[in-house]
Amino acid sequence: MSKEQKPAYDKKEVERVDKIIQECHLNITSPYNSGYEIEWYEQELKKYKDLKASRGTQLEFNFE
Repeated sequence: MSKEQKPAYDKKEVERVDKIIQECHLNITSPYNSGYEIEWYEQELKKYKDLKASRGTQLEFNFE
């Protein structure tokens, strides 16, 4: 499969985006981050939530 042809459902990519969203939530609430870091994590969180919303919910079916 070439770079242009991606599968309709990429489980690893969905898991990666979910992990980034979770890490952003954790870093936003961390007392060890400065205001600049919190602002950056908020921007990243918005970017990846928009990406996830644009893809929609990915469902897996087992047709055995």
